[in-house]
Amino acid sequence: MKKQLLYFVDHSFPFSSDGYAVRTHAVAQGFVKNGYRVTVINRFGRVFSVPGIDANNVEPHYRIDGVNYLFFKSPSGKPPSAKYFSEWLEGATKLVKELISTYQPGQILVASNWENAWPVKLACEDLGKPYIYEVRGFWELSRATKEPKWIESEDFKYAKTREADVANSATRVLTLNKLMQRILVERGVSSEKVQLLPNSLSTLPAIPELGKERERLATEVKARYGVTQPFVLAYIGTFNHYEGLHLIIRALKELPEDVGLLLIGGSMARGHDEKDVSDPIREELMVEAKAQGVMNRVYFTGRILPHEVSVLYSAIDVVVNTRISTPVTDIVSALKPIETAAHAVPMVLSDIGANKDINDEFTYPNPLFKQGDSHDLACKVRDVLSQIPEHRRQAKANREFVKHYRLFPTLINMLF
Repeated sequence: MKKQLLYFVDHSFPFSSDGYAVRTHAVAQGFVKNGYRVTVINRFGRVFSVPGIDANNVEPHYRIDGVNYLFFKSPSGKPPSAKYFSEWLEGATKLVKELISTYQPGQILVASNWENAWPVKLACEDLGKPYIYEVRGFWELSRATKEPKWIESEDFKYAKTREADVANSATRVLTLNKLMQRILVERGVSSEKVQLLPNSLSTLPAIPELGKERERLATEVKARYGVTQPFVLAYIGTFNHYEGLHLIIRALKELPEDVGLLLIGGSMARGHDEKDVSDPIREELMVEAKAQGVMNRVYFTGRILPHEVSVLYSAIDVVVNTRISTPVTDIVSALKPIETAAHAVPMVLSDIGANKDINDEFTYPNPLFKQGDSHDLACKVRDVLSQIPEHRRQAKANREFVKHYRLFPTLINMLF
Protein backbone atom coordinates (compact mmCIF):
# COMPACT_ATOMS: atom_id res chain seq x y z
CA MET A 1 0.00 0.00 0.00
CA LYS A 2 1.30 3.45 -0.92
CA LYS A 3 2.12 5.99 1.76
CA GLN A 4 -0.45 8.77 2.03
CA LEU A 5 0.32 12.50 2.07
CA LEU A 6 -2.31 15.16 2.74
CA TYR A 7 -1.04 18.51 1.45
CA PHE A 8 -3.04 21.59 2.54
CA VAL A 9 -2.42 24.68 0.38
CA ASP A 10 -3.93 28.11 -0.20
CA HIS A 11 -4.45 27.66 -3.98
CA SER A 12 -3.29 25.40 -6.78
CA PHE A 13 -3.65 24.00 -10.27
CA PRO A 14 -5.82 23.98 -12.30
CA PHE A 15 -7.27 27.35 -11.25
CA SER A 16 -3.99 29.09 -10.42
CA SER A 17 -0.67 29.04 -12.24
CA ASP A 18 1.48 31.44 -10.21
CA GLY A 19 4.73 30.48 -8.48
CA TYR A 20 2.88 29.22 -5.40
CA ALA A 21 0.80 26.82 -7.51
CA VAL A 22 3.80 25.72 -9.56
CA ARG A 23 5.79 24.91 -6.41
CA THR A 24 2.84 23.02 -4.93
CA HIS A 25 2.63 20.78 -7.98
CA ALA A 26 6.38 20.22 -8.13
CA VAL A 27 6.60 19.30 -4.43
CA ALA A 28 3.60 16.99 -4.81
CA GLN A 29 5.22 15.29 -7.80
CA GLY A 30 8.39 14.87 -5.76
CA PHE A 31 6.42 12.90 -3.18
CA VAL A 32 4.66 10.88 -5.89
CA LYS A 33 8.03 9.84 -7.29
CA ASN A 34 8.98 8.69 -3.80
CA GLY A 35 6.04 6.32 -3.62
CA TYR A 36 3.40 8.53 -1.98
CA ARG A 37 -0.25 8.88 -2.89
CA VAL A 38 -0.64 12.66 -2.73
CA THR A 39 -3.88 14.55 -2.12
CA VAL A 40 -3.67 18.34 -2.36
CA ILE A 41 -6.46 20.15 -0.53
CA ASN A 42 -7.15 23.76 -1.42
CA ARG A 43 -8.19 26.26 1.22
CA PHE A 44 -11.84 25.49 1.81
CA GLY A 45 -14.18 27.67 -0.24
CA ARG A 46 -11.45 29.91 -1.66
CA VAL A 47 -11.59 29.11 -5.38
CA PHE A 48 -15.36 29.58 -5.42
CA SER A 49 -14.96 33.24 -4.41
CA VAL A 50 -12.22 34.21 -6.89
CA PRO A 51 -13.41 36.76 -9.50
CA GLY A 52 -13.39 35.39 -13.04
CA ILE A 53 -13.79 31.75 -12.04
CA ASP A 54 -17.21 30.24 -12.68
CA ALA A 55 -18.02 28.32 -9.50
CA ASN A 56 -20.38 26.09 -11.48
CA ASN A 57 -17.43 24.78 -13.50
CA VAL A 58 -15.33 23.79 -10.48
CA GLU A 59 -15.20 20.03 -10.05
CA PRO A 60 -14.57 18.63 -6.56
CA HIS A 61 -11.67 16.47 -7.79
CA TYR A 62 -8.95 16.76 -10.43
CA ARG A 63 -6.06 14.42 -11.12
CA ILE A 64 -3.02 16.06 -12.73
CA ASP A 65 0.26 14.20 -13.37
CA GLY A 66 -0.58 11.63 -10.71
CA VAL A 67 -1.51 14.26 -8.09
CA ASN A 68 -5.05 14.46 -6.68
CA TYR A 69 -6.50 17.94 -6.15
CA LEU A 70 -9.59 18.45 -3.98
CA PHE A 71 -11.83 21.53 -3.79
CA PHE A 72 -14.48 22.03 -1.10
CA LYS A 73 -17.20 24.63 -1.45
CA SER A 74 -17.99 24.64 2.26
CA PRO A 75 -17.02 26.20 4.62
CA SER A 76 -17.28 28.97 2.09
CA GLY A 77 -15.22 31.89 0.91
CA LYS A 78 -12.17 33.75 2.11
CA PRO A 79 -12.90 35.07 5.62
CA PRO A 80 -13.56 38.83 5.32
CA SER A 81 -13.65 39.56 9.05
CA ALA A 82 -12.53 38.24 12.42
CA LYS A 83 -16.08 37.11 13.24
CA TYR A 84 -16.48 35.29 9.94
CA PHE A 85 -13.03 33.74 10.31
CA SER A 86 -14.08 32.25 13.63
CA GLU A 87 -17.14 30.69 12.00
CA TRP A 88 -15.11 29.48 8.99
CA LEU A 89 -12.41 28.09 11.28
CA GLU A 90 -14.85 25.91 13.21
CA GLY A 91 -16.12 24.26 10.02
CA ALA A 92 -12.64 24.06 8.51
CA THR A 93 -11.15 22.35 11.56
CA LYS A 94 -13.97 19.81 11.61
CA LEU A 95 -13.43 19.04 7.91
CA VAL A 96 -9.66 18.63 8.39
CA LYS A 97 -10.35 16.07 11.13
CA GLU A 98 -12.71 14.19 8.80
CA LEU A 99 -10.10 14.15 6.03
CA ILE A 100 -7.40 12.87 8.37
CA SER A 101 -9.75 10.15 9.60
CA THR A 102 -10.65 9.15 6.03
CA TYR A 103 -7.18 9.17 4.48
CA GLN A 104 -5.10 8.11 7.50
CA PRO A 105 -2.07 9.96 6.10
CA GLY A 106 1.47 9.05 6.98
CA GLN A 107 2.47 12.69 6.48
CA ILE A 108 0.51 15.93 6.83
CA LEU A 109 2.05 18.95 5.13
CA VAL A 110 0.55 22.44 5.18
CA ALA A 111 1.86 25.45 3.26
CA SER A 112 1.77 29.18 3.99
CA ASN A 113 0.10 31.21 5.27
CA TRP A 114 -1.03 30.93 8.89
CA GLU A 115 -4.72 31.35 7.98
CA ASN A 116 -4.47 28.34 5.69
CA ALA A 117 -2.56 26.38 8.35
CA TRP A 118 -4.57 27.26 11.46
CA PRO A 119 -7.38 24.67 11.06
CA VAL A 120 -4.74 22.01 10.35
CA LYS A 121 -2.88 23.04 13.49
CA LEU A 122 -6.02 22.81 15.63
CA ALA A 123 -7.16 19.51 14.12
CA CYS A 124 -3.76 17.87 14.55
CA GLU A 125 -3.46 19.08 18.13
CA ASP A 126 -6.90 17.63 18.95
CA LEU A 127 -6.09 14.31 17.25
CA GLY A 128 -2.52 14.09 18.53
CA LYS A 129 -1.17 14.01 14.97
CA PRO A 130 2.12 15.58 13.85
CA TYR A 131 2.19 18.03 10.94
CA ILE A 132 4.87 19.81 8.93
CA TYR A 133 4.64 23.53 8.14
CA GLU A 134 6.07 24.73 4.83
CA VAL A 135 6.94 28.43 5.08
CA ARG A 136 7.11 29.81 1.55
CA GLY A 137 7.13 33.46 2.48
CA PHE A 138 6.05 35.97 5.08
CA TRP A 139 2.67 37.17 3.85
CA GLU A 140 2.47 39.93 6.43
CA LEU A 141 5.62 41.42 4.85
CA SER A 142 4.07 41.06 1.40
CA ARG A 143 1.13 43.19 2.48
CA ALA A 144 3.44 45.68 4.19
CA THR A 145 5.31 46.05 0.90
CA LYS A 146 2.10 47.26 -0.73
CA GLU A 147 0.86 49.14 2.37
CA PRO A 148 3.95 50.43 4.24
CA LYS A 149 1.96 51.79 7.20
CA TRP A 150 0.47 48.36 7.84
CA ILE A 151 3.76 47.19 9.37
CA GLU A 152 3.01 49.46 12.35
CA SER A 153 -0.47 48.02 12.90
CA GLU A 154 -1.69 45.54 15.48
CA ASP A 155 -2.92 43.31 12.64
CA PHE A 156 0.65 43.01 11.34
CA LYS A 157 1.92 41.99 14.78
CA TYR A 158 -0.96 39.52 15.11
CA ALA A 159 -0.18 37.86 11.76
CA LYS A 160 3.52 37.67 12.62
CA THR A 161 2.71 36.03 15.96
CA ARG A 162 0.32 33.55 14.37
CA GLU A 163 2.96 32.51 11.82
CA ALA A 164 5.34 31.75 14.68
CA ASP A 165 2.60 29.86 16.55
CA VAL A 166 1.93 27.56 13.58
CA ALA A 167 5.65 26.93 13.11
CA ASN A 168 6.25 26.24 16.80
CA SER A 169 3.37 23.75 16.94
CA ALA A 170 4.64 21.84 13.91
CA THR A 171 7.00 18.91 14.36
CA ARG A 172 9.11 20.17 11.45
CA VAL A 173 9.31 23.41 9.47
CA LEU A 174 10.45 23.57 5.86
CA THR A 175 11.49 26.82 4.20
CA LEU A 176 13.15 28.11 1.04
CA ASN A 177 16.58 29.43 2.00
CA LYS A 178 18.99 30.30 4.80
CA LEU A 179 17.74 33.89 4.98
CA MET A 180 14.22 32.70 5.77
CA GLN A 181 15.56 30.04 8.11
CA ARG A 182 17.36 32.73 10.11
CA ILE A 183 14.22 34.89 10.34
CA LEU A 184 12.18 31.95 11.63
CA VAL A 185 14.75 31.29 14.34
CA GLU A 186 14.79 35.00 15.24
CA ARG A 187 11.00 34.76 15.65
CA GLY A 188 11.42 32.03 18.24
CA VAL A 189 11.21 28.83 16.17
CA SER A 190 13.68 26.17 17.27
CA SER A 191 16.62 25.99 14.88
CA GLU A 192 16.61 22.20 15.21
CA LYS A 193 13.20 21.85 13.54
CA VAL A 194 13.77 24.26 10.61
CA GLN A 195 15.02 22.52 7.47
CA LEU A 196 15.54 23.73 3.91
CA LEU A 197 13.42 22.63 0.97
CA PRO A 198 14.57 25.20 -1.60
CA ASN A 199 12.79 26.04 -4.82
CA SER A 200 13.41 23.14 -7.17
CA LEU A 201 11.84 21.23 -10.05
CA SER A 202 10.00 17.93 -10.20
CA THR A 203 12.11 16.76 -13.13
CA LEU A 204 14.90 18.02 -15.36
CA PRO A 205 13.32 19.30 -18.59
CA ALA A 206 14.44 17.89 -21.91
CA ILE A 207 16.09 20.57 -24.01
CA PRO A 208 17.19 20.59 -27.65
CA GLU A 209 20.92 20.88 -28.29
CA LEU A 210 22.18 23.93 -30.12
CA GLY A 211 21.73 23.19 -33.80
CA LYS A 212 18.98 22.62 -36.34
CA GLU A 213 16.32 21.37 -33.89
CA ARG A 214 16.74 24.34 -31.56
CA GLU A 215 16.81 26.72 -34.52
CA ARG A 216 13.57 25.20 -35.81
CA LEU A 217 11.84 25.63 -32.45
CA ALA A 218 13.17 29.17 -32.08
CA THR A 219 11.87 30.07 -35.52
CA GLU A 220 8.42 28.69 -34.66
CA VAL A 221 8.26 30.61 -31.37
CA LYS A 222 9.36 33.87 -32.99
CA ALA A 223 6.82 33.46 -35.77
CA ARG A 224 4.05 32.75 -33.26
CA TYR A 225 4.59 36.06 -31.47
CA GLY A 226 5.85 38.13 -34.39
CA VAL A 227 9.41 38.54 -33.10
CA THR A 228 11.68 39.83 -35.87
CA GLN A 229 14.91 40.56 -33.97
CA PRO A 230 17.72 37.95 -34.01
CA PHE A 231 18.44 38.33 -30.26
CA VAL A 232 15.73 37.85 -27.65
CA LEU A 233 15.60 38.95 -24.02
CA ALA A 234 12.80 37.54 -21.91
CA TYR A 235 11.03 37.86 -18.61
CA ILE A 236 8.99 34.82 -17.54
CA GLY A 237 6.51 34.93 -14.67
CA THR A 238 3.70 36.81 -13.00
CA PHE A 239 3.56 40.56 -13.62
CA ASN A 240 3.93 42.28 -10.25
CA HIS A 241 5.19 45.78 -9.56
CA TYR A 242 8.02 44.40 -7.41
CA GLU A 243 9.34 42.52 -10.47
CA GLY A 244 10.62 45.84 -11.86
CA LEU A 245 9.53 45.07 -15.42
CA HIS A 246 9.66 48.72 -16.45
CA LEU A 247 13.44 48.48 -16.02
CA ILE A 248 13.70 45.95 -18.86
CA ILE A 249 11.84 48.26 -21.22
CA ARG A 250 14.05 51.21 -20.30
CA ALA A 251 17.15 49.06 -20.72
CA LEU A 252 15.90 47.90 -24.12
CA LYS A 253 16.11 51.49 -25.36
CA GLU A 254 19.88 51.40 -24.69
CA LEU A 255 20.39 48.09 -26.48
CA PRO A 256 20.91 47.57 -30.23
CA GLU A 257 17.92 47.44 -32.57
CA ASP A 258 18.55 43.74 -33.19
CA VAL A 259 17.44 42.89 -29.62
CA GLY A 260 13.77 42.16 -28.92
CA LEU A 261 11.96 41.62 -25.61
CA LEU A 262 9.54 38.76 -24.97
CA LEU A 263 7.36 39.28 -21.89
CA ILE A 264 5.92 35.89 -20.95
CA GLY A 265 3.14 35.93 -18.38
CA GLY A 266 0.63 38.37 -16.98
CA SER A 267 -0.63 39.94 -13.79
CA MET A 268 -3.49 37.46 -13.53
CA ALA A 269 -2.45 34.24 -11.83
CA ARG A 270 -5.42 32.05 -12.72
CA GLY A 271 -5.27 29.02 -14.94
CA HIS A 272 -8.55 29.60 -16.82
CA ASP A 273 -10.61 32.35 -18.43
CA GLU A 274 -7.78 34.86 -18.66
CA LYS A 275 -8.16 35.99 -22.25
CA ASP A 276 -11.22 38.01 -21.38
CA VAL A 277 -9.69 39.65 -18.30
CA SER A 278 -7.87 42.98 -18.59
CA ASP A 279 -4.28 43.09 -17.38
CA PRO A 280 -3.47 46.46 -15.75
CA ILE A 281 0.29 45.91 -15.45
CA ARG A 282 0.54 44.85 -19.08
CA GLU A 283 -1.23 48.07 -20.03
CA GLU A 284 1.27 50.07 -17.93
CA LEU A 285 4.17 48.32 -19.66
CA MET A 286 2.72 49.09 -23.09
CA VAL A 287 2.51 52.77 -22.14
CA GLU A 288 6.15 52.64 -20.99
CA ALA A 289 7.26 50.91 -24.20
CA LYS A 290 5.55 53.56 -26.32
CA ALA A 291 7.10 56.34 -24.23
CA GLN A 292 10.57 54.82 -24.70
CA GLY A 293 10.02 54.32 -28.43
CA VAL A 294 10.55 50.54 -28.31
CA MET A 295 7.00 49.22 -28.73
CA ASN A 296 8.02 47.61 -32.04
CA ARG A 297 10.54 45.47 -30.12
CA VAL A 298 8.31 44.36 -27.21
CA TYR A 299 6.14 41.24 -27.49
CA PHE A 300 3.56 39.98 -24.99
CA THR A 301 2.59 36.30 -24.92
CA GLY A 302 -0.06 36.47 -22.22
CA ARG A 303 0.01 33.92 -19.43
CA ILE A 304 1.39 30.57 -20.56
CA LEU A 305 0.57 27.37 -18.68
CA PRO A 306 3.68 25.89 -17.02
CA HIS A 307 3.92 22.81 -19.24
CA GLU A 308 3.92 25.06 -22.34
CA VAL A 309 6.80 27.30 -21.25
CA SER A 310 9.71 24.94 -21.97
CA VAL A 311 9.56 25.31 -25.74
CA LEU A 312 9.74 29.12 -25.44
CA TYR A 313 13.22 28.88 -23.92
CA SER A 314 14.50 27.71 -27.32
CA ALA A 315 14.00 31.23 -28.69
CA ILE A 316 15.53 33.08 -25.72
CA ASP A 317 19.12 34.28 -25.53
CA VAL A 318 19.00 35.88 -22.07
CA VAL A 319 16.41 35.71 -19.27
CA VAL A 320 16.32 38.74 -16.99
CA ASN A 321 15.16 38.84 -13.38
CA THR A 322 14.69 42.50 -12.43
CA ARG A 323 13.13 42.21 -8.97
CA ILE A 324 13.51 45.38 -6.96
CA SER A 325 14.41 45.51 -3.28
CA THR A 326 11.45 45.14 -0.90
CA PRO A 327 11.12 43.51 2.53
CA VAL A 328 9.82 40.39 0.74
CA THR A 329 11.99 40.12 -2.38
CA ASP A 330 15.16 40.60 -0.33
CA ILE A 331 14.54 37.32 1.49
CA VAL A 332 12.07 35.14 -0.48
CA SER A 333 13.62 33.19 -3.35
CA ALA A 334 12.20 33.26 -6.85
CA LEU A 335 11.63 29.97 -8.69
CA LYS A 336 12.47 31.20 -12.19
CA PRO A 337 16.30 31.26 -11.80
CA ILE A 338 16.18 27.52 -11.11
CA GLU A 339 13.85 26.88 -14.04
CA THR A 340 16.00 29.02 -16.35
CA ALA A 341 19.18 27.23 -15.28
CA ALA A 342 17.47 23.89 -15.94
CA HIS A 343 16.89 25.02 -19.53
CA ALA A 344 20.56 26.07 -19.89
CA VAL A 345 19.72 29.67 -20.78
CA PRO A 346 21.97 32.56 -19.62
CA MET A 347 20.57 34.97 -17.03
CA VAL A 348 21.07 38.48 -15.70
CA LEU A 349 19.74 39.03 -12.16
CA SER A 350 19.20 42.05 -9.93
CA ASP A 351 21.48 42.10 -6.89
CA ILE A 352 18.78 41.77 -4.21
CA GLY A 353 19.49 39.43 -1.30
CA ALA A 354 17.44 36.42 -2.41
CA ASN A 355 18.95 36.51 -5.91
CA LYS A 356 22.46 36.67 -4.48
CA ASP A 357 21.65 33.70 -2.25
CA ILE A 358 20.77 31.37 -5.13
CA ASN A 359 23.30 32.86 -7.55
CA ASP A 360 26.16 31.99 -5.21
CA GLU A 361 25.16 28.32 -5.41
CA PHE A 362 25.40 28.01 -9.19
CA THR A 363 28.52 26.48 -10.70
CA TYR A 364 28.93 29.71 -12.67
CA PRO A 365 27.27 32.68 -10.95
CA ASN A 366 25.26 34.85 -13.33
CA PRO A 367 25.93 38.57 -13.87
CA LEU A 368 24.21 40.78 -11.31
CA PHE A 369 23.10 44.34 -11.97
CA LYS A 370 22.36 47.05 -9.43
CA GLN A 371 18.69 46.68 -8.55
CA GLY A 372 16.54 49.51 -9.87
CA ASP A 373 19.23 50.65 -12.34
CA SER A 374 18.12 50.18 -15.96
CA HIS A 375 21.42 51.50 -17.34
CA ASP A 376 23.43 48.91 -15.40
CA LEU A 377 20.98 46.25 -16.58
CA ALA A 378 21.55 47.29 -20.20
CA CYS A 379 25.32 47.13 -19.69
CA LYS A 380 25.17 43.62 -18.19
CA VAL A 381 22.88 42.34 -20.95
CA ARG A 382 25.14 43.84 -23.61
CA ASP A 383 28.14 42.09 -22.05
CA VAL A 384 26.35 38.72 -22.07
CA LEU A 385 25.21 39.08 -25.68
CA SER A 386 28.75 40.01 -26.76
CA GLN A 387 30.02 36.72 -25.30
CA ILE A 388 26.96 34.54 -25.81
CA PRO A 389 28.81 31.26 -26.67
CA GLU A 390 30.72 31.38 -23.38
CA HIS A 391 27.61 32.25 -21.36
CA ARG A 392 25.72 29.38 -22.99
CA ARG A 393 28.52 27.03 -21.97
CA GLN A 394 28.29 28.27 -18.39
CA ALA A 395 24.50 27.99 -18.44
CA LYS A 396 24.84 24.36 -19.50
CA ALA A 397 27.05 23.73 -16.46
CA ASN A 398 24.43 25.38 -14.24
CA ARG A 399 21.88 22.94 -15.63
CA GLU A 400 24.03 20.18 -14.14
CA PHE A 401 23.80 21.92 -10.76
CA VAL A 402 19.99 21.74 -10.98
CA LYS A 403 20.18 18.09 -12.01
CA HIS A 404 22.20 17.13 -8.93
CA TYR A 405 20.95 19.54 -6.27
CA ARG A 406 17.58 21.05 -7.20
CA LEU A 407 15.15 18.25 -8.04
CA PHE A 408 12.35 17.66 -5.54
CA PRO A 409 12.34 13.84 -5.77
CA THR A 410 15.97 13.80 -4.60
CA LEU A 411 15.48 16.41 -1.87
CA ILE A 412 12.31 14.78 -0.54
CA ASN A 413 14.01 11.39 -0.47
CA MET A 414 16.73 12.94 1.71
CA LEU A 415 14.25 14.67 4.06
CA PHE A 416 11.67 11.89 4.36
